[in-house]
Amino acid sequence: MGRDKATLPFLGEPLLARVVRILASAPGIGADAPDVGGVVVVPRPGQELPPLPDGTRVARDEVEGRGPLAGIAAGLRASRADLVFVTTCDVPLLDPRFVDLLFASAGDASLVFPEEGGVANALCAVWRRSALEAVDARLAAGRLRPFAVSEELPTITVPEDRLRAADPELRSLRDCDTPEAYEAALRDAAPLVCVEFYDVARLRAGRARVDVAAATLGEAVARAADVAPGLVGEVVVAGALSPHFRANLNGARFVADAELRLSPGDSVLLLSAQSGG
Repeated sequence: MGRDKATLPFLGEPLLARVVRILASAPGIGADAPDVGGVVVVPRPGQELPPLPDGTRVARDEVEGRGPLAGIAAGLRASRADLVFVTTCDVPLLDPRFVDLLFASAGDASLVFPEEGGVANALCAVWRRSALEAVDARLAAGRLRPFAVSEELPTITVPEDRLRAADPELRSLRDCDTPEAYEAALRDAAPLVCVEFYDVARLRAGRARVDVAAATLGEAVARAADVAPGLVGEVVVAGALSPHFRANLNGARFVADAELRLSPGDSVLLLSAQSGG
């Protein structure tokens, strides 16, 4: 790419910051799971990071030249979670539903790899923290291929048809390794917007806000329900906002058109119609 991919501008923010915000809104990873420790970013030695969302932790890979497996080791060591989702900084179309599917598929396995085109992916996958011992042993022996850890640990490979149930176009596996891939991702990406909850909606969501990728108001409401399923049935019905609730855009006006286009950084507040007046 000719420059540090983490700092590439992507719809108003650095590429790495977008990926962190997507993950921070995923159930079981972000601020609503304090025992897990949220998102951990592992930069290479000497790498300068762009501004990142509040609460992001940094665990540096201090040894040059050992590749992604050393970064995985640093991340596993810093995490307090039993299961850790591992990914690169250049997957701006990552879908939290894809991440949730990998977590749900883990069972007793140490590694959960998604498969596309018959190829398993170790760098957009779930790693159990107990795999750290095997990872450290491989690093000490100079065996640096992340996928090869599956040769000695219980591994589940999630087939493509199951992955598509959560991410129909497998956009979560699209990285930005070339300028052409980066430009294509920009064309296909929905802006990241904040959906905030007030009163009953906050009670049902179990959180104050989520960040979701959504091009329209209707998509923002539906994606918020994916991340906070407690909204379904009262606040969100059949994928749309209940008539008993209202949406406010950027604190400026109430909106109802599900096809209303959203812009990066927009804030959508969901509240009961009674609260909204």
